[in-house]
This record gives sequence, structure tokens and C-alpha cells, in this order.
Amino acid sequence: MDEEAGRFFAMHHPFTSPVPEDLPLMEKDPAKVRANAYDLVINGVEIGGGSVRIHDAAVQRQMFKILGFSDEEANEQFGFLLSAFKFGAPPHGGIAFGFDRWVAMFGGQDSIRDL
Repeated sequence: MDEEAGRFFAMHHPFTSPVPEDLPLMEKDPAKVRANAYDLVINGVEIGGGSVRIHDAAVQRQMFKILGFSDEEANEQFGFLLSAFKFGAPPHGGIAFGFDRWVAMFGGQDSIRDL
């Protein structure tokens, strides 16, 4: 919760699914909901990260509501996605690797700026 703005903001993006057992918390205590996300760490260095995406229209609408989107705003900006869910999107995830971090680590550098 951003106290100054008085609302929640997505930490990464609004499409990361909640941990399944936290779904009941979305309505009553959204600040306690954990992201179904992961990091790839080698020797204490984060070199990649990702998440399982929301694949259910009801959960996605609820997430947009928590983030302060009206139904109209959600439909205007993401109606294509919400409509696509009716075709049965499977659970899916993604990961992004920080190739620069790999190179720095394997090159013995403390910072990617040294490369």
C-alpha cells in the first residue's frame, strides 16, 4: 500500500498471479497477498526473475480493482485480455534473465558497470 497515494501499485506488473492459498485474502486483506513469483540466484546474485501469470478473468478483474482500476478503465485498457480468458488460457509463467549480470558474475566483476 502506498500510504501517500492511498492505494496499491503493482510491484512489477498487474498480471502476476497470487499464491493460490492467498486468493481469499484478495478481498479482505490484499496487503498480505503474496505474488506467485520466483528469482534465479547464483552465488547470492539475482540473475533472473519471473512469475506465473493470472489466467482467470475473475482474478484479473479483482487484481485491477485492488489496483484502483474501474471496470471501465480495465475494459478500455485490457479488454482484449479479459475477453481472451473465456477461451481457457492455461497457467503459464515467464522468466527474464539478466545476461549482463551473468557476464559480470562470470567475469569476476562486482558491477555490470565495469563491463
